[in-house]
Amino acid sequence: MRKLVIVVALSLLLGALMAGPALAGYVCEYSNSEVTGGNDATNRVVGIAVLTEDNFVMSINRESVPIYALCKWTNATATTGEGNDVLQWFYQFDVVNLENPFGIGVDGSGNIYLANNDPDHNILVFDGNLADPEATPYRLATNAGDTLYTVDVDDAGYVYVGLCNAELDRIDIYPPIIDNMWTTHTGSPITTISLPEGLYYGMCVNSAGTEVYVSEYTSSVVMRYTGTATGGFTLDSGFGIQVDSLATAIDVDDQGYLYAVSDHASSFLFENPAGYSWFWVVNLATGAVTDKVDMYSPNGGQASETSAGYHSAVDIEVDEAGNVYVVHYYAWAVEKWVGSPSTGVEITDAAYGVPERSVLVQNYPNPFNASTEIRYQLPEGTHVRLDIFNVAGQLVERLVDREQPMGQYTVSWNAKSLPSGIYLVRLQAGQEMATSKMALVR
Repeated sequence: MRKLVIVVALSLLLGALMAGPALAGYVCEYSNSEVTGGNDATNRVVGIAVLTEDNFVMSINRESVPIYALCKWTNATATTGEGNDVLQWFYQFDVVNLENPFGIGVDGSGNIYLANNDPDHNILVFDGNLADPEATPYRLATNAGDTLYTVDVDDAGYVYVGLCNAELDRIDIYPPIIDNMWTTHTGSPITTISLPEGLYYGMCVNSAGTEVYVSEYTSSVVMRYTGTATGGFTLDSGFGIQVDSLATAIDVDDQGYLYAVSDHASSFLFENPAGYSWFWVVNLATGAVTDKVDMYSPNGGQASETSAGYHSAVDIEVDEAGNVYVVHYYAWAVEKWVGSPSTGVEITDAAYGVPERSVLVQNYPNPFNASTEIRYQLPEGTHVRLDIFNVAGQLVERLVDREQPMGQYTVSWNAKSLPSGIYLVRLQAGQEMATSKMALVR
């Protein structure tokens, strides 16, 4: 059975996955993995925040040892730039040890915000303008009771904290550090975004603080919430992006692109010795995937000065110049990828032309409320079945079961009588078959 091409997109624009050579793209400028001679981190890295090009901080977390640290690289290359590990937040007589840290954020003044999972679940603020990060007077004991997983800061200084829990996921939003709560070290969020049940490992906010993006790991769906930190946020039901593998982290730039990293062996499971590491670039205006970058295969899965060769990507960050930084848990390292989103593609067939094989296009919108459209293309006439299943594998509805000629098709599906959750759409076109996930959100 030939493999069916699954195109990940927000609309019928097929982007780079359908086309010929991209008009732009990315290459790895350097990796500071162990093969380069010791410029990697002291242990496994779980988060990164970029101050300026080649100047960044990474969080180090290996619970089994344990080793918990924050480290800055200055004018980094494959072999130089590493600073000293910071093991605690220490300001005057106030001390908080780093414990199970994860996400990092930075503000426009160079302050570093670290999601620390000490007993009080502190957000610790460090000065990132120094050779090694030093504690500022600011920290906030969230007493969240849940794992602080991600943190981001908008241009106005509002702090967005993603919490990851098996029963309840949410984003808590706190005022800027000029608020007294950051020096008294206690306070409540001014706004909370409640998320549908899931595993939300990725969260970011645009610089204006008007759009919050979250990625759900198992479904690989990226959702968008719109609003403001003071007025609250609501789900944008008309927006939905899905990558075709496990999404571990996301970021957005000011040029209208979203970056998502996906990894077969992430979520700190790392049980499969073979896998993949990709990052995706999506045009937010069109929903088209402009680039899908394979970080594992170029060196045959072997580390080199220009690729870590590992499949353990857990975080992604984009600097103001558009450079992409990806940290790899197993490599104890970061890769810097340079380039720009593909501005176009060379289409080998007129218009969308006749595809070489059957194509299932991601439904739109996704996530959706009540109804969505499913699109597919056939290179030749064949018998087509289009089925909807729930996650238990039970057939929910058969939308198409007939012979169809070559062409493009759109099928509407109304799920108003069904509960929220993940559903699977399966296209069988002759001997070809593909399945894609859809998220119904009430």
